[in-house]
Amino acid sequence: VMPRRRNIFLLFSGAILNLPAVPAFAPLRHDASCCRRDRRGVLTSQISAIREATFGMGCFWEPAESLLKQPGVIATTVGYIGNANAASKPPPSYDTVCFGNDYAEAVRVAYDDNVISYDKLLDYFFEFQKPVVGSRQYGSVIFVPKSDKEGQGRIAKKWKEYNMQKDGARTKGNLPYSIVDIEPMETSFFKAEEYHQRYWE
Repeated sequence: VMPRRRNIFLLFSGAILNLPAVPAFAPLRHDASCCRRDRRGVLTSQISAIREATFGMGCFWEPAESLLKQPGVIATTVGYIGNANAASKPPPSYDTVCFGNDYAEAVRVAYDDNVISYDKLLDYFFEFQKPVVGSRQYGSVIFVPKSDKEGQGRIAKKWKEYNMQKDGARTKGNLPYSIVDIEPMETSFFKAEEYHQRYWE
């Protein structure tokens, strides 16, 4: 049952304003990205650092959904990246990517690095990807920003070397870590058509 709306009358500059009251059931919300509890359980303020990472993970639909379900992942966007000659060509479409050998399907991830580290994000990238070996469109790629101020290239290289020595391959599907390429982002990330975004909804 919806609560009755009460009117609040305010006198402002000689005029009476008739404003609807806030519904009684409207909850107060804390933004989890900027508030944390310390060891005593006290809610404290903390600045949230939103980062971006971009991965080629095979067909981008399912990996985008799987990544979005992980703690600290704020949003995922699917698109195309990786054509060194993109500046001299029209923006890519799904059709041109499917029938070409230039672009990779990719997932761009916005994440809160107070909740999830880039290293952990790399673990999820490898776990959820479904690449096709030898395919540019469906390749396994860690795309590193050209400026790389956050050191993603260095972290990705150490991550790959460590896992190749430790495990060598993913248990599921026996996917080897050696197939992962680490590639600088020489071109823009082109957002895919809207019908590809959050296709599972």
